[in-house]
Formats: sequence, structure tokens, C-alpha cells
Amino acid sequence: LYATEWKWKVFPLIPMGKTPLTTHGFQDASLETDQINKWWLSAPQANIGIATGKESNLVVVDLDTAKGADINEFLQKFNLTVEWLE
Repeated sequence: LYATEWKWKVFPLIPMGKTPLTTHGFQDASLETDQINKWWLSAPQANIGIATGKESNLVVVDLDTAKGADINEFLQKFNLTVEWLE
């Protein structure tokens, strides 16, 4: 439920994977505590999916550091700043 504190809508994914467990995937994402609890009570090992873009006002960039991508170089190139979450 931590993600919902940031107003990020969540949905369950298969354990250790990226495939949604819901019928409509990210379109089923929710901030509703009752719905979220229901999902994870039925699939406690599920990964957590977060609806990105307009749904959560969140943009995600996946850099392949194993192939040499550098986060600092990427940020400088596009004049971006990052808010890191801990």
C-alpha cells in the first residue's frame, strides 16, 4: 500500500514476472485499499505493477546498464532530474 500513498495505482503481476494477474492489466489498477487487499490475499506472492503515465503521473525509464547504459549520462543528455525514493 506504500505506492498508493504516492497516488500510484497498483495491480498484481504474476510472481517473479511482469504479466498482469487481472483481466485488463494496468487498466484494472487501483488506489482502493479493499481491492488491493483482495488481490494480494488471493495471490500473496504477486509482484506489484504500477500504472504509469497519466494514471499515476509517473514516468519510468528502463536503462540496460548490463549493456553499458549510464543513468547520469542519460539524465544529462535529456536535461532531466530524478526524485529518488527510499
